[in-house]
Amino acid sequence: MHTSNNTGDPRGRAEVAPKEQPPRAGGSDTFFGKMSLRQFLGKAASKEPAVEASASTGRRPAPIESIEEEPRLLHPSPKLSPKKLTRNGDSRCSPIQAEHLPDQLQGATQKESVTLETCPTPEAMAAWLKERNFDTSDWGPHTKTKTVDKLWDEVRGQECGVESWIRADGVQVIVRVSHVLRAKVCSEESRMREVFLFNTWQQFGSGSEEGIKRTRNGLLSEKLSTSEMPLVEHLHEVCVRAVTVEEMQRLEKANYSIRPGTKPPAYDPDYVCPLTVVDEFFIDHTTEMEFSKSYPRLLTLYHLYTVDIVCTGLPTVDFNTLEYDHPREDGHRKLKYVHAWVWLKWPEIRRFLFEGSEMKERKKQGSFEDADDLGDWLGQFDLDLDAWGTGEKNKSVSDLWRELEDSEAHLEHWGRKDGAPLLMRVLHVMQLKVVSSDPSLKGKFLLKKWQMLPDEEQSPVYRLLSKKISTQYFPINDQEGGPFHKTAMAAVQKELKYLVNSFFQLRSECKPTLDEVESSDVQVNYVKFVDQHHDMEDSSSFKGVHTMYHLYTVEVECSELPLTNFASIEFRSLGAMRDSRNFTRALSAKTNTSSRSGPSGPEDAENFEAVCLNGWQWVSWEEALDLMHKNQKTMELDCQNLRSLHLAERAALESSSEKLAELRQQSDAISALKNSSMDKEVRSLIDEIQSGVESLQEICQATIFQESLQDVCHPTIFKESQLPPSIISHLAKDTPVSGRSAAERSSTSLPQPEPVGEAVVGSSWTREPYLGEDSHTVTSHDPRSCAGRPSHGRGPLSCFWCL
Repeated sequence: MHTSNNTGDPRGRAEVAPKEQPPRAGGSDTFFGKMSLRQFLGKAASKEPAVEASASTGRRPAPIESIEEEPRLLHPSPKLSPKKLTRNGDSRCSPIQAEHLPDQLQGATQKESVTLETCPTPEAMAAWLKERNFDTSDWGPHTKTKTVDKLWDEVRGQECGVESWIRADGVQVIVRVSHVLRAKVCSEESRMREVFLFNTWQQFGSGSEEGIKRTRNGLLSEKLSTSEMPLVEHLHEVCVRAVTVEEMQRLEKANYSIRPGTKPPAYDPDYVCPLTVVDEFFIDHTTEMEFSKSYPRLLTLYHLYTVDIVCTGLPTVDFNTLEYDHPREDGHRKLKYVHAWVWLKWPEIRRFLFEGSEMKERKKQGSFEDADDLGDWLGQFDLDLDAWGTGEKNKSVSDLWRELEDSEAHLEHWGRKDGAPLLMRVLHVMQLKVVSSDPSLKGKFLLKKWQMLPDEEQSPVYRLLSKKISTQYFPINDQEGGPFHKTAMAAVQKELKYLVNSFFQLRSECKPTLDEVESSDVQVNYVKFVDQHHDMEDSSSFKGVHTMYHLYTVEVECSELPLTNFASIEFRSLGAMRDSRNFTRALSAKTNTSSRSGPSGPEDAENFEAVCLNGWQWVSWEEALDLMHKNQKTMELDCQNLRSLHLAERAALESSSEKLAELRQQSDAISALKNSSMDKEVRSLIDEIQSGVESLQEICQATIFQESLQDVCHPTIFKESQLPPSIISHLAKDTPVSGRSAAERSSTSLPQPEPVGEAVVGSSWTREPYLGEDSHTVTSHDPRSCAGRPSHGRGPLSCFWCL
């Protein structure tokens, strides 16, 4: 049983009695999609001597509410290169690899760290900083910042570490290091259903702010001390402390709060927390770096650990908890907070955790040496990298690295210290509204209606001709002869170069060759910029990565196009990488006008093959909408049929489970009748039958339970409603196209996007005096008031899952 040290240890740590510790759920090799503590491999890199703590001070980490302003607790520096854990087939973790350092420390090496031996007094720390040319003359009350004494106090209290790093250019950097635990508290059953506890609000329990409520919208967050590093060696004790000693010390009903005119409840030393931590699962470890607001010019590195904490004794309904401060010298403990907890699905929790997030860094061409370097950086996020590069649809880390190096995309890391990390893949895509110069087609444009792969049926597409835009072309404008104009022309020439009738079939045994297909005489008359918008979805190629599309619509007038529906053949180089389902147009700047546009001679023609057939139809906007609605109805009908089939299969499975139960009862009855005179082989056969029936029952029950968690026709699809409006606004506005008219854009170069690969510090933060912390100007909302809010789906012609 876990017991809390309520009066002895001034740090309020939980004492764990090893012999009475409850068994972990699922045994030592339990694995629910993430890593169990027992699979959490070994030590991180070499240890530094721990910063000594003064027991006489009884110092505690700063209150949770100061998280936004105050850096979290940290350990000395070798942990600055955190380790990402993976597991192999034998349910053990393979050796961990060094995580990618923040941009400010790229290529840097740690030189030394502050200890109480090197800096036994605040004066010694001031001298230590001065020797390293770090100016602290403007620290103190006169500039409304903290002093060197306070920084030394944090080191002595094991609240942070202070380190000296040497960059590749020889510049010395002083870094303050801090650690924070972000906990997703749950029960075993709720974890399998991806339902966790979410802290919606807090109420101050004492002091001048007693009774004041504030919106929290966060996970359980707890600062970690340097003595608790490496975390792998203290994870269980840290989780017990965070739940039973800190934020969930005492449980109350969901309607509990401190009413005006009533006194806060006194601390009850006889109360025993009903919660027991039975397991913990490491989810991810990310790092963030920023300049401290309290200590000017001092870089602060945050290590943020996300952990699933599995508990027993949790209420099945929403509830509140009381958190008491740590005992004073006289043993008295004040009420610190009232916390409100609600059960929410993880996708909904993530939406509110993104509120107030800032872009921490952006990665582009040249940010990573190779694919392995990118893989190390991606390792800090909650991504199943083992699934990348497997199957027909999933692309590999190498593919993503090539996208970055070819300037086809960049990556953005968004987050907040008590929220959740968000990795966004950003693409720029041109949509071409192709119109004809023929008067009979006035008001109509080309719509790609279907696509056909060799030996397959036509699959519906319903989108405009599209083309990725290389970031090398920014800033862009639509002036004739510019990169934007040339990109549109290249896309038309590539997609509409080899035309056939709409009844053409693509078969493996008789694929057309370039010599057999005559090139069209399509000519581009003009290119005009029309509109810019954005779209979001989960990437179908890189599992777990969200994708933001910046979509640029241009009108392209062409002549010499067929006046009726037609098809076009797409040829690819035999050595070109292809996606068997979507055939992603991953064209780099180097290939936009070279071999991808077509061969230059007879020898080149032999190196190309027909890979897909695209069907085109001239439509008006009204016809396009009708086609989309018709396709939607067809999909709904297919979905209904699938659901009916699914229900029939489940009914058959449940019937089989019932028959197995009857069979087991009969075998048990036969087994009870067996005696010593029964043949040995018969007894063995009965035992085998019983074992087989039991195994089949377990399989049936497990399958029925898993199917109950899924809806066959409602897969998890990323929607903009999963992100708060503030994040969408920031993501959407970071585009090289301004909000001016097309005419204005055509005469002026469009703004350049922000530099990639550098930390970006947000500027939309305001001070809330009564809270003493930083908060985003966008108002947070209670999750329950926003639950079920309808999402705004993509327009009918902006579906880019095949890009």
